[in-house]
Formats: sequence, C-alpha cells, structure tokens
Amino acid sequence: MRSGRTSSLKRWAAGLGAACLTVTLGLVAAAQATPAAAASRASSTRSPSRVTYIGAYSPSVGTWKKAYAAIGPLQTDKEFNTKTGTALPPSFRQSECASLPHNPVCIVNYKVPNTNLKSYVQSVPPGRNLVILVYHDEPELGQSGLSATQFKDQFENQARKIMSYAKEKGLKNVKVAMDSATSGYKPGAKGYNCSFIPPAKYVDYYLADVYEHTLTGLASLAIFQRWNHCTAGKGVPRGLAEYGLDRCDGATEAQRATTLGDDAAYLARKFPKLVLWNYWYADSHPGACHDPMFPARSATGTEWRKIEAGTVAS
Repeated sequence: MRSGRTSSLKRWAAGLGAACLTVTLGLVAAAQATPAAAASRASSTRSPSRVTYIGAYSPSVGTWKKAYAAIGPLQTDKEFNTKTGTALPPSFRQSECASLPHNPVCIVNYKVPNTNLKSYVQSVPPGRNLVILVYHDEPELGQSGLSATQFKDQFENQARKIMSYAKEKGLKNVKVAMDSATSGYKPGAKGYNCSFIPPAKYVDYYLADVYEHTLTGLASLAIFQRWNHCTAGKGVPRGLAEYGLDRCDGATEAQRATTLGDDAAYLARKFPKLVLWNYWYADSHPGACHDPMFPARSATGTEWRKIEAGTVAS
C-alpha cells in the first residue's frame, strides 16, 4: 500500500541507519563528556537532513524502560511534572528525566512560571543530553485559559530567564521550545491565525502535538498543515513532541502501520531537519479512537522499530 512512497522512505532510512546506531551507542558516553559534547554529539554524528532524535513518551520511568525494550531504542521522552503541581521541582535530580537510563533527550513541560526555574536549570548536568524546557504546552486549547497575548508575554519572560540562567552556568544542553496542540489549528480555533507562535528569538525549537484519529496521514491532515504554515520559514528547527496514531472506524493494525510508514516518508521529504519525533506510547483515554499504544509485536511495532533503527523493509 505504500507503493511509490517506499523508495523515498528507503533512501531516508538507509541514510539514517548508521547515524542512529552511532548516536544510540554514544549516548551513555555523552553523559560523561565535556559540556559542549553532549549537546553537539548527535548533530555531529547524524546528517543534518535526518531526524535527530526518535523516541517515545511513556507515563513513568518503569513503563519507559519497558517501552525501550519493546519498541526502542528510545532517544526521547516527555515529562509533565504532575507530582509538583505542574511546577518544576527544585532540582533536575528530582525530575523523572534524571532517572531514565540511556541518556535520552527530555522534553520537560511545566505550567507554573518561575517556581524553581533558576535552581532547576542550573542543576542540569553539563554533560547530559538535551533538556528541552517547555513553558505551558498546548496553550491554544480552551482549557489553558490564556489568550495569545497572555501566553506569549509569559512564554517570552520564561524563555529569557531560561536562556540567561543557562548562560550563567555555561550550559549548552538546556534549550527552550514552544509546544503547540495541532487540534487548536482548526478553522475558527484559537491557534488558526498563528497568534500563539512566539518570535523565533525566544525559541530553540517549535514542537507540535499531533494525533491522527482516522489515520489521515500528516500530508493531508489539515490541522497539522496549518501549524506547519504558522511555524515555517522562521529559521527554527521543528519536531513532534507528541505523535499518535489511533484506530477508528474499523481501521486495522496493518493500516496503522502503513500510515506510519507514509508519515515517515512525508517527514523525510518535507521536514528534512526534523529535530525529534516522540511517539505517544500510552493509552490515556482507553476506548475506540484513543488507542495510540500499538502492540509491540504488531505490524506497527515492527515498522516503528525499523524506523528507529533506520532499516525499513520494502
């Protein structure tokens, strides 16, 4: 079913294979490297036209370790700080990210501004892999309670502080990202007019949370394409902080695997400098149309492992 898209995916995967292996084997060593080495190692060992980090979210340290074994090697995770009321803990050592093996890139979301911000940033070990701080992900959704102006004012304030605190300590592995909910980019939705996107000078990465409830494919998914329009051409790398494929309306596992392969080919063509791709490997809302957690031994599981390894079969 992939037909014409298979050849481009194979070319992407072939180029990614050696780089994925190099980065995966180098992650543990990077934890003991010089301050600049951890932040630059992946970019120096991968082609700049390939996805830099591929991994998955799982709700806890224990489940992430199981996911690593089942669908890995995982190079990313996302953290929400729910134990501290969505504020950052006083120290990076108290974060879930610090307890994860294999030194993944961590996308750390927090929603309480300023609390523990300086102590958290400055406690990140200089040799650790990237820690990407996200102030208030998915601000475009109604439940955020923020207008575009309020969000950008708060985000820019936090970004300036994060960058300043990191510079004070010479930390090159602490980064800032804005993380959008693509569901907020429907016509008439709060994000459709691009008003929530902060200026590029406050952002190291523009990230998106995107779910395909009907296996549409990113190339045809209108909400993703609107976010793409809003963030393109700003000179800032982009990535998928949450990505999930649901099976609705009788869709089969084989169809989900095909959509995954098609999305990989599309991203290789249209997002050649994608910084990360983080699968949502959890079922937060059990039931029809909320089941992104594919079985590890399914066709989708096989496809995902091959994408991570960089060797996708025809």
